[in-house]
Amino acid sequence: MLLLLLSIAAAEEFDTTARAGMAGAGTAVPGDLSSVRRAPGAMVLGVGKATQVDAAFGQGIRLATGMVDTQTNAFGAGFSYSREWADRIPPLDQQPGWFLKGESSNAIRGNAYRVGLGYGFLQTPASTPTGVQQIRRIGIGAGLVYEHNTSELQGSVDSVEVDASLAVRPGPPGSLAQDLIIAATVHDLVPNQQRPTNGEAGVWWRPIPQLQAAGDLVWDPRFSGSNFGGRAGLELLMAQSISLSLGASRLEQDMLAGGIGVQAEGVALRYAVQWTPASASLVHTVGLVGPL
Repeated sequence: MLLLLLSIAAAEEFDTTARAGMAGAGTAVPGDLSSVRRAPGAMVLGVGKATQVDAAFGQGIRLATGMVDTQTNAFGAGFSYSREWADRIPPLDQQPGWFLKGESSNAIRGNAYRVGLGYGFLQTPASTPTGVQQIRRIGIGAGLVYEHNTSELQGSVDSVEVDASLAVRPGPPGSLAQDLIIAATVHDLVPNQQRPTNGEAGVWWRPIPQLQAAGDLVWDPRFSGSNFGGRAGLELLMAQSISLSLGASRLEQDMLAGGIGVQAEGVALRYAVQWTPASASLVHTVGLVGPL
């Protein structure tokens, strides 16, 4: 799939509009551009080309663009660039002692360049919503990200990280489990970088063309308390043109989300909103997808 991707990496990566409407759930989703970052192994289990632009507003402004192709052959490759402007109050342990209460600030400017690579194995013919196609049963992938971020408190920081990913379709063609995908990714494998090694695993299932469900398990040593969290979401397609989604996540903070989209002839316009009760914050994301 040739896609324009949202990726903010160390400055706090965010998801595409489709994933935002499901509270971020979708590690194993094959047909969404976020798989370039979340699971390059799952990326190559989807076949197609598209372009996309997304923007998020709330807690800063985030924009991104990029490209991916998983249709030309069994290899899939993608590139993305993203940019963030934000002003976040830093944690207490990062605040200089001369800051007065209520005066803390930390203007952030984030840049991320990401490459995702994958290869799909074991192609078999199967009936899909767009006709009989060759689907891939196993996908392996890797990701490389370079980040250049600046902030008032930390100055300029550059980092390079590497990810590794595996995804499988365990169900036989023609069954309800044909579009069941299980994927896992280990992120940030380079030691002594800005983030410790972390990972996520997910299940995506589309039992019928009009319904898809996703659930993820996330492991991150940076989480306070338990190092584990989770996400879950659903998306329903009505009248072949209108999609509705909802989701919930429990990571560092609980979050609820919902989304709506309109699509026709390969073009889709989506909107999603995410609400974090603990901080009473809203994040709005808008995305436009088109054929390549």
